[in-house]
Amino acid sequence: METKEAARRLETDEKQGLTSQMAAERLAQKGRNELAETDGKKSLFWRFLAQFDDFMILLLLGAAVVSVVISRLSGENDVLDAVMILGIVVLTILTSFTDPSVKPLMVVGRIVGFFVLLALVGFVVYRLFQKLGKAYYNHRRIAIYGLVFCLLLSYTAEHFFGIADITGAYFAGLILCNIAEAQPYIARKINIASYMLFSPVFFASVGIETDLHGFTLSLFAFALALTLTAIATKVIGCGLGAKLCKFSAHDSLAVGVGMISRGEVALIVAQKGEQAGLVDASLFPAVVAMVIVTTLITPVLLKL
Repeated sequence: METKEAARRLETDEKQGLTSQMAAERLAQKGRNELAETDGKKSLFWRFLAQFDDFMILLLLGAAVVSVVISRLSGENDVLDAVMILGIVVLTILTSFTDPSVKPLMVVGRIVGFFVLLALVGFVVYRLFQKLGKAYYNHRRIAIYGLVFCLLLSYTAEHFFGIADITGAYFAGLILCNIAEAQPYIARKINIASYMLFSPVFFASVGIETDLHGFTLSLFAFALALTLTAIATKVIGCGLGAKLCKFSAHDSLAVGVGMISRGEVALIVAQKGEQAGLVDASLFPAVVAMVIVTTLITPVLLKL
């Protein structure tokens, strides 16, 4: 906006400003130009607890508890659904921290809406692919249909519901892997496309976006600390989980070591964090270094 236009809209003179009489009139009309006092900034702990005021978050937490209870009563001991629900809740809370304008209720509402759509679409697609699997279980068209379904669900999750596209692809894979007749053929064909096209393009794009010019000594120290933390958390967390499942000490350690490797999912999460402003772009090389080191040392440690 030009200076003259701004002065015209504010009804003032761009050189002399307001007269004393105009200033007094506007003071009486608008009041003082000052921020209202508040009770002070709430601590992180109280901000965290405030997120649980939303009914949808409490509903998801209840769903996680019910999932665990049903799993225990049925003797399956499968808590994957509960972990996924809790992960969504944590992600929602973290999102609300980064942007005060984001309402957790709205975010969780979108997540619930996505799962409702997923249930409806998943049922239809599952039935459809069952019929296609019987008729075209070894035809390329069913693999193409499966790939298109994965891409469409990824786009839908990201564009319409604000959920990471990898989540849509993950659930599409869960649906397709339960189609007994066509699953082996679809998996074989998509694996070929993956290591021939999708994986090279993805890792090449990550390499292109990684700027090593800012890899200073302090960033190297951060990368080293991040790598050691990634190794320790996998060995301890997965090893304890295996121990709780009645594995021997040696087998539990092997499970923990085998889980050290961080692959494409870690890179995707880091990219999403950078795009959302949660991760500084200068830290991305440290994440890439951590992924490379953990991937290379895992088979070496398993041989020891």
